[in-house]
Amino acid sequence: MGILKLLVITGAGVWSARALYRLHGKISHIAVPKLSSLAKQANQCGDIYADTFVVELPQRTALSGVPVTVSDLTRSFFKNKVFCSLEKPLLKFIFSLKEPKPLDKCEFYVGEKVLLWKVVHRGRDEILFEWQSGKFRGFTWFHVNQNQLLMFGSSIGHLDYKYQIPPTSYYSPLESVVGAIRVLKDNPYHQDIFSRLKNLLLKSTGAVVGGGHQFYSRLLLASTLKTLVLEEKGL
Repeated sequence: MGILKLLVITGAGVWSARALYRLHGKISHIAVPKLSSLAKQANQCGDIYADTFVVELPQRTALSGVPVTVSDLTRSFFKNKVFCSLEKPLLKFIFSLKEPKPLDKCEFYVGEKVLLWKVVHRGRDEILFEWQSGKFRGFTWFHVNQNQLLMFGSSIGHLDYKYQIPPTSYYSPLESVVGAIRVLKDNPYHQDIFSRLKNLLLKSTGAVVGGGHQFYSRLLLASTLKTLVLEEKGL
C-alpha cells in the first residue's frame, strides 16, 4: 500500500507539473501595455501591482472570418467555468450580491455593473472595470487587438497610499525572491542582518501572493478562451 500510495502521489505530481507547464506555455505573462487604459488608470491611482496575460485564438476561430469583439471576450469571462465555480459564488456569499442580469443583454457601457465590477472606460477594443472591497481597489481590463490576440489584465491598489513603481513594470515572483536572497548573501547596501531577513520575508510573502494571483489569472483566461471558442462554434 505504501508503494502504491507513493506511485499515486508521484503520478499526481507529474500530472500537475505538466498541466502547469502547459498552462504557462499557452498563456503568456507580459507587462501592462503602456498605452492601455489599465496602465493609465493604475498609474494615476498609484496601484500596488498590475499585470496582463495574453493568449492567441485557435487558428480555426481566428480565420473564421467572424471577428471576436471585446464584448464577446468580457461576456465569456463572466460565464467561464472557473469564475462561475469559484469566485462568483464566493463574492455573492461574502458581499450578499444579487445575480447580475443576463450577460447576453450586457453591452458593458460606462456605468454598467457586474457583481463587484463597474465599467469606467469603454473603447472600440477595450473595456476597463473598477472594483473596490474595503480599503482595497483595482481595475480589471479586457482587450482584443487587431491581430485577434486576447488580453486580460488587472491591478490592485489601496486607498491610503500610492505606489511609486509604474504598474507597467514586469513582476516575476521568482526573480523577486532570488534578488532578496542575493541581497541577504552579498549585502550590497550594507544593511544589518535583520533588515535583510525582513526584506527576504516580505519578498517571499509577495511572491507567494503574486504567484498565486498570476496562476489564477492564467486559469481564468484559459477558461475564458474555452468558453469563447465554444460559443463561437454555437455549442
